[in-house]
Amino acid sequence: MSVPIRIDRGLFVDLVRESVPETAVYRIYDAADGLLYVGITNDTETRWRDHLLTKPWWRTDAHRYEVAWYPTRRDALAEEQRAIQNEHPKHNWMHAVLPRIDVVPRVPGTYSTGEIAKRFRISPDTLRALVETEDFPQRLTLPPPHRKGKRYPADAVEAYFDRHRPAAE
Repeated sequence: MSVPIRIDRGLFVDLVRESVPETAVYRIYDAADGLLYVGITNDTETRWRDHLLTKPWWRTDAHRYEVAWYPTRRDALAEEQRAIQNEHPKHNWMHAVLPRIDVVPRVPGTYSTGEIAKRFRISPDTLRALVETEDFPQRLTLPPPHRKGKRYPADAVEAYFDRHRPAAE
């Protein structure tokens, strides 16, 4: 387990943006110190602006933040997953055990990155990091006309997620 190299805390009114090469795991709390959300980013201002536009609870409930910076994205991803599973933030579902969504692959026996993200309920950003790991299934090279987008063997992707995040019962 990696430990943060720096921790920032504050109220949103005090937020100062700085560009950094590290990756952050952030926690958002309400006024009563209830944990609302745990996320990952390397640009807190941009990420939080996205949340402001897409998360209705952000405007009404988000009160303070805590940001822990990790030297690598892999370290931050591991901490984010651990935090969501153990701390049970109110508005996270990514690492929670949820039913998988039925997806009919456009190319039988394979999944595109979009199909993987939908089936396993993960964000495109998280998926981009996962496909770079050593144990994620290898990308397929398909003959025409199936060359559009990145495709992965469906059975290997299912096995990967069975190992790393079992389906809900």
